[in-house]
Amino acid sequence: MNSTPITGQRQNVWILGVALLLALFFLWGCAERGPDPSSSMTQNDCQQDQALIWLPEGDSVLIGTFQLIGPIADMPEFHDCQRFVVPADASGLASAPSQDGMAFGPLVAIWAANELDMAFARGDPDSVKAVPVAIIYNMDIEHSYKPLGIEPGFSCLFLWKTDTWHARLVALGQNSWRDSEDPSRCLTPIDTIRTGGKDLRSTDLQVRPDTLPEPLTPRDIPPVARWDWDREHRMQYIGIRCGDEWCEIGAPGFTPSEPASDTPDGAEFLSAVGDIPNAPVPTDAEKSRMVAVKGWYDHQRLDLRKEDGTLVMADVSGTVFPQPGLDAVLEDAFEGNWIPSAYVFVDAAYKAKIPMQAGINRVDICHGTASECEVPAGAKHCTGIGVDSPGYVGWWGKVTPGPEDGAPYYYCVRRNEHGGNIIPAAAARWNWSEADAKTWSKCGNACCTGN
Repeated sequence: MNSTPITGQRQNVWILGVALLLALFFLWGCAERGPDPSSSMTQNDCQQDQALIWLPEGDSVLIGTFQLIGPIADMPEFHDCQRFVVPADASGLASAPSQDGMAFGPLVAIWAANELDMAFARGDPDSVKAVPVAIIYNMDIEHSYKPLGIEPGFSCLFLWKTDTWHARLVALGQNSWRDSEDPSRCLTPIDTIRTGGKDLRSTDLQVRPDTLPEPLTPRDIPPVARWDWDREHRMQYIGIRCGDEWCEIGAPGFTPSEPASDTPDGAEFLSAVGDIPNAPVPTDAEKSRMVAVKGWYDHQRLDLRKEDGTLVMADVSGTVFPQPGLDAVLEDAFEGNWIPSAYVFVDAAYKAKIPMQAGINRVDICHGTASECEVPAGAKHCTGIGVDSPGYVGWWGKVTPGPEDGAPYYYCVRRNEHGGNIIPAAAARWNWSEADAKTWSKCGNACCTGN
C-alpha cells in the first residue's frame, strides 16, 4: 500500500470523490423515503406565513413580489396549500396509499388576489375580459395535475362573466418568475374573444356559483381561495370568491362538495360553538355563514409520518371552522386568558403530534407565562423554543375534545403579525405540514398555528 501523502491536485480529486459519494448516498436516501419536499416547496412545509418559494435551481422568490397578491401574500387564511389527493395507481405519489386506494400527490399552493372582493367592482362584470383572481404554484417539478390543467411551476387563474361565469387556468411554467412579461401575464385581463385560448397554455374550467341562503349577503363571503374535493369523481377543484358570489371551479362535469351546513361536521360545530368571554356575542348570521359559505372553513384529508419518516395518508378527514366573532377580539383579550379560536371536526381519531378525538375539538389560544395560562408542567410541547426558561412569555394553544369533555392537549403557538397589516377575514384553514396537520386561525391582528 502506498503511504505517500495525498497533496495538491490528487487531494482535490479525493475530496471531490468523497463529495460525490455523499451526494449519491443522500439521493439514495431520498429515493428510499420518497420525493424530497424541500427541493421545490415553500419554507416551513407550505405554511405560507413567509410565502417563500424555493425553486428547483436553488433560487427563491417571494410571492409578495407578485403584484396581484401583494400585501396579503403571507396571510395564510386568505390562501390554501396542500398535497393533492390522487388515485394510488397514479405516478409521482408522495405517500403510502390509504385503505380507500388514494394517496398524496403534488404539493400545490393557491394565493387569492389582494382585494378579491373588489376584483369585479372595478369594471364591467359582464365583460369578455377575463380578470386574474389567483396565482397557483405546483411544487412538483415533474408531475402535472391534468383535471385542472395545472403544470409544474406557476399558473394564473382568470374569471369572467357573460350570462354565466367562466374560468381559465393559464400555465406559466417553472421559471416564469424570471420572465419580464410575467407580471403582466398575471395582472392584465385576457381578451377571451381575441385569444380564444389558442395562443396560451390554458385550460377552460367549469364554474358553479353558490346561492347564498337568507339572510346572508355578499358581505358574508370572505375574499379567499380554497382547494376542495369532488368525492364522486375523486378530483380536486377550486373554491374562490367571484364578485358577489362564491364560485366553485373544476373540470367539466365536476360535482361540488356538500356545504358544511348539510354535514355532521357543521352540525357538531354549531352545537359546540360558544361565546368568547368579554366579547360581543356573535349574531345568528355570523354563526350560520361559518357553515354555509365554504370560504370560512377548510376541509381536507389529513397526513401522518411514520417513525421511519414515510409520509402516510391517514384514513381521517377533518374540517376546521373559525370561532364566530373572532374579528372583534383584540390582542389584549388573550393576555392570561384562553380564547376559543377554532373548532376542528375529524371523522376518526387523529393520532398526530397534536392529537384529536373523533368528533369536534376546540382550539384555544392564550398569551402569557405558563403559570398565567395555567399550562401544566410537562405539557409544554414545543420545537426550538426555550419554554422552560424562567419567566418565559409566549403564545400557547390547547386542543380540547368534546369540546369540554376530554383532557386538553397543550402546545406552543407560532404567531405572525404580518408587519401590522390588518387581517380583514377571520377565516380558518388547515396548515399543511409534512409532519402532521395543524391549523391557522386569527389571534388578535395576527395568524397563529401550532409550533
